[in-house]
Amino acid sequence: MPQIRLAARSPRSVALCLPQPGARFALSPALPWQLLRDGVPVAGGTADRVILPLHDLAPATTYRIEAEGCDPLDLTTPACAGLVDIRDHGALADAPDTPETARANARALEAAIAAVPHDGTVLVPAGHYIASPVALRGHMTLHLAAGAVLAAPASRAGWPTLPARGASGGMLGSWEGLPETCFAAPLHAVEAEGLTISGPGLLDGGGDRGDWWTWPKETREGARRPRGLHLVDCRDVTLLGFTIRNAPSWTIHPQGCARLTAAALRIEAPHDSPNTDGFNPEMCEDVEILGTHFSVGDDCIAIKAGKRGASGEADHLRPTARVAVRHCLMERGHGGVVIGSEMSGGVTDVTVEACEMRGTDRGLRIKTRRGRGGTVDRVTMRDVVMDGVLTAFTANGHYFCDPDGHADWVQDRAPAPVSKLTPRVGRIEVSGVTVSNLSHALGAFLGLAEAPFGPILLDGVKLMSHDPGAHPEPPLMADGVAALRHAGIFAENTEVDAPDHEVSPDLSEGPAPDRRVGASAGRDPGTLSNSHMPPIEPAGPASKSARPGGRSGAGPARFALESGPRSPSHHHGDPMRAFDYFDAFATRYRHYKGGSWCYEDGCIYRGLVLLRRATGETRWFDHLKRLTDAQIASDGTLSGYDPDEFNIDHILAGRCLFHLADRTGDARYMKAAGHLAGQLACHPRTEAGNYWHKKRYPQQVWLDGLYMGLPFQIEYAQRTGDAALIDDALGQLTRALELTRGPAGLFVHGYDAARAQDWADAETGQSPAVWGRAVGWLAMALVDIAALVPGRAPLGETRALLDAVIAQQQASGLWPQVLAAPDLAGNYEESSASAMFAYALMAADRQGIGGYGPAGRRAWEALAGTRLEEIDGRVQLTRICHVAGLGGFEGNYRDGTPGYYLREPIVADDAKGVGPLMMAGAEMVLADSAAEAV
Repeated sequence: MPQIRLAARSPRSVALCLPQPGARFALSPALPWQLLRDGVPVAGGTADRVILPLHDLAPATTYRIEAEGCDPLDLTTPACAGLVDIRDHGALADAPDTPETARANARALEAAIAAVPHDGTVLVPAGHYIASPVALRGHMTLHLAAGAVLAAPASRAGWPTLPARGASGGMLGSWEGLPETCFAAPLHAVEAEGLTISGPGLLDGGGDRGDWWTWPKETREGARRPRGLHLVDCRDVTLLGFTIRNAPSWTIHPQGCARLTAAALRIEAPHDSPNTDGFNPEMCEDVEILGTHFSVGDDCIAIKAGKRGASGEADHLRPTARVAVRHCLMERGHGGVVIGSEMSGGVTDVTVEACEMRGTDRGLRIKTRRGRGGTVDRVTMRDVVMDGVLTAFTANGHYFCDPDGHADWVQDRAPAPVSKLTPRVGRIEVSGVTVSNLSHALGAFLGLAEAPFGPILLDGVKLMSHDPGAHPEPPLMADGVAALRHAGIFAENTEVDAPDHEVSPDLSEGPAPDRRVGASAGRDPGTLSNSHMPPIEPAGPASKSARPGGRSGAGPARFALESGPRSPSHHHGDPMRAFDYFDAFATRYRHYKGGSWCYEDGCIYRGLVLLRRATGETRWFDHLKRLTDAQIASDGTLSGYDPDEFNIDHILAGRCLFHLADRTGDARYMKAAGHLAGQLACHPRTEAGNYWHKKRYPQQVWLDGLYMGLPFQIEYAQRTGDAALIDDALGQLTRALELTRGPAGLFVHGYDAARAQDWADAETGQSPAVWGRAVGWLAMALVDIAALVPGRAPLGETRALLDAVIAQQQASGLWPQVLAAPDLAGNYEESSASAMFAYALMAADRQGIGGYGPAGRRAWEALAGTRLEEIDGRVQLTRICHVAGLGGFEGNYRDGTPGYYLREPIVADDAKGVGPLMMAGAEMVLADSAAEAV
């Protein structure tokens, strides 16, 4: 029979391992057990999980534990040098949550900690104790009795902080792998040796009562959010049996610790609470996490090793090594077990076994990016059951974290120079894993071209079923990743061994998922797409995989995937003509307003950026640089640009500056972006807080302006680390949607907060009609913002708008000039709005927002096939509304009625149509690449 094992102990609590064949976290059936002292039963029950905590034991006492089907275990609890009750030092239970209560209870705890002898115990008895943060010390046990709740206060008043570095210069306070001042955790310890926290009680971090979750990436009073339990440079730590919940940020954060055991814990946070990871050992060695139940708002376990600073600072880094996770249950987190992205010190020798994962976004996830350096190696996962995960296994070398995460130098799939800043991912072994109700992909691996990942071994992985209600989403947080549903294993710049898998014969929806990684010819280095495998025989073990065009036969096949430029050779609607047209148009293009910085040029610049990213072809960047260099001086001054016009349109062209800065390293581009950001800092606003459209259009918000200004503001904020600018942009977007909400799920062109314009409704301030191109600007703004700040963008509003847009799509695949006006005489199908909708729908589909790709493709095919017409000896894009606005302009008054929009001139080859068509073409490249790979 299997032997009961001791997992962890304290003077009054133990955690026992009741091993049973095939048991992971739960025991089924439950095992009867009894505890004996001097041969007399003193406790008993049934165990429904492998790691069984027992409390209310006596110190320095020998017990025997017996369980059905197991060999018994004799154990002795450690001695306790003395017990100090916090009530004896003035602690008040069940007192009001006030700063006075919190300070009084903190003083009582501190007095008890000072009074407890070496290797003694501080007792928190039953009751609810509100206490300000307290520092624990070494060679003591903090025991949380049954019914005890030790809770942080709601108020931050007087909350202490940890400085970024201690007196010796080592990292003390931290945030996401860097030394930073942070608020002290409700319980924290620095350089404590022999510390134990045990008992069945509860630690409550107060994240739900304070304001902590409302400023996730910001600082207050110069400090970052606290953890729930923060252990810095501690040794020989035991965490046993308690529940911890509602941490302000990471729940348990051992930092620089060694020899730490966590057993039979319960770690909880609401599913939407920001950055409430469960257990994050960082720069630690010899860590065991046993029998712990996670249900949190971010990653369940995130194993880290610090992060290099922006200028390469690395003096705070140390490695993480020898981390074991066993018999745990991970529920609902972003990841089950995650390594990175802060891994600059190196993470090695991680073992995950006999665990259960339910409803996590990922099962095993490794994430890093250029600039990190460090190595992840010797990671093993075995005997794990996953149910309802989105993607089971991922490794991502282009993770778009940090303000520069979307920068070209991070996201470019072409090889970069190898240096100490190049991260590496080595051997990952997965075996004996069963996956049910899978949503997106079995495996997704995106290595670096200059440092391919692997080898990654997937052996004996069983895919039992798919989630029939899954929606396509990208399986990796990297630019240019296709949205997938029920996909198999795909990889780029990764060596994968994938022998013997099993697929349930009940998988009947669509083709069988793949079990082999293959190389797709013509892959763009800027986009990851699914390298799909041939169908598998559905009965029992599958045959050995083989590389396309390569060998087959016995033994595991080894695949090293490569990528290269993609050619747009499979598009519909005479696609080569469309891309030849784009090239010819850019070659002959002259600045729209004689060289002055303007949004019309910005439309073309945006199209060129996306074409370069989608195809990997340098011709698009060459066009972009030639055109912009004529407008940008060495000090970043922009030709013809007057910030005092407060024209929101001028901001749009600034989005290309980030791409130019990343590709060239030339400082003038970010200087130019700074000039535009300076305008926004002073730009006049409505009383509600939205930018005026222009100084000469006071108090007015137009849909156009949402696309012109807000995505730039978010990108600039990500580059500069100004999270307040992101919050402001999202707030403006939300308010604008409410102010302009119109008929049929659509939005009107403009809003006048002053109700001063003749076109403005006296009650609502809205303009009368729904103009197609105005809604197109809005649709593009929504999908671009969703890509820039995933998880924060208003996806519900985005889906609702795109659904309404599809409802307006005509039989031709295009959209009318005026929407929601089916009986309007003279209404015509307009090209620029149609191109914008084509782009927005396909981009949304690629991002996994919804299944909008077919509608976008129809529009692309219609535009490329019918609107590229030869006029005066050259191909041109036809049927574009030249310009439309609201109010007085060049002696005319634009009243915003449906009839007004039909009176504006119709032209060909206008930048406002060509730029969005380029953008739609880039999305077609990405969509076709994904389809070819499948």
